[in-house]
Amino acid sequence: ELKWYLRHPEHLHHINIGIGVDSQNRREAFRFGIDYELHFDEHWGVGALVDVATGSLDETLVALQGIYHPFDPNLAVVAAPGVLFRSGESEVFALRLGVFYEFEIGNQFSITPVCYYDVVPDGDDATILAVGLGYGF
Repeated sequence: ELKWYLRHPEHLHHINIGIGVDSQNRREAFRFGIDYELHFDEHWGVGALVDVATGSLDETLVALQGIYHPFDPNLAVVAAPGVLFRSGESEVFALRLGVFYEFEIGNQFSITPVCYYDVVPDGDDATILAVGLGYGF
């Protein structure tokens, strides 16, 4: 049963709001986003995310994410295939890969540093560093 694994078994759901910076082909941008995770087994979770880049990039990523917690429930590896919507251009497929670690604050909140790498077929790959504030419920 999943409850023995989770730090707080009453919190199978986790929502995270984050801000960060992005470097893409020597262009930098401010990013903000929201993501959701549902834990469904000892090591796995699934979810969705929306991430918006402002400034010189002006794009939005909408993706489904698979999340793997290898040996520590606070550590996670993420793979998120999705669609990247760019201002004035057609949408393209993107794959977000990343890692994060949740530092708990009390029973329901967390601060989460994140490192992502977005792979885009046209070569506009991006490196993203962010921090999020999370809430478990």
